[in-house]
Amino acid sequence: MKKLLSVVIPVYNEAANLSWHHEKICKHLSGIGMRHEIIYVDDGSSDDSISRIKKIASKDNATRYAKLSRNFGKEAATSAGLKLSKGDAVLIIDADGQHPIEMLPAFLKKWGDGAEVVVGVRTANNKEGVIKRYGSKLFYFILDKLTIGEIIPSSTDFRLIDRKVVDEFNSLTERNRITRGLIDWLGFNRDYVMFWAHARHAGNATYSYKKLLKLAL
Repeated sequence: MKKLLSVVIPVYNEAANLSWHHEKICKHLSGIGMRHEIIYVDDGSSDDSISRIKKIASKDNATRYAKLSRNFGKEAATSAGLKLSKGDAVLIIDADGQHPIEMLPAFLKKWGDGAEVVVGVRTANNKEGVIKRYGSKLFYFILDKLTIGEIIPSSTDFRLIDRKVVDEFNSLTERNRITRGLIDWLGFNRDYVMFWAHARHAGNATYSYKKLLKLAL
């Protein structure tokens, strides 16, 4: 039987992007030679996101979803998606279209060559503001000084992880977590895919500077 790829998509107020993004993802999944499932986790959206997700799932048997009781944050939503996933490998991707699904073959190639964690590293971001760009550089500089192990600047949640990594991640008990940090901390064999982030397809970023600062702290 062909291996199964799970695609985990945390969602918060992305109603305007979901149908377009789902169609784009399915187009690229159709050519990879693997079975797939798509898991949406609605993080307490206040817009029409959950209705759009239900409509997508009603038309696509490969799609499942969960709805959190309130907005717990992206880390909780991503963790919930990983818990629900069944794949031999899991791709984590944002719902706004900034993470290029076109890079999926490169992720799968690295995984096939033995990498257990394939990390997407953002080399540039369309329309990224100066404050966010230099704030990110400062964050990674400080994080590198405070932690043990290699910290790759501009590494993202856009990543492909092997089943054994997912299982170990799911066994962790931290509540106040940063997903990418915990995955890297587990120590599995890592490789990297560089990517240029697209501009958002529609809507406004839901991660405010206040939320980013809170996550950094």
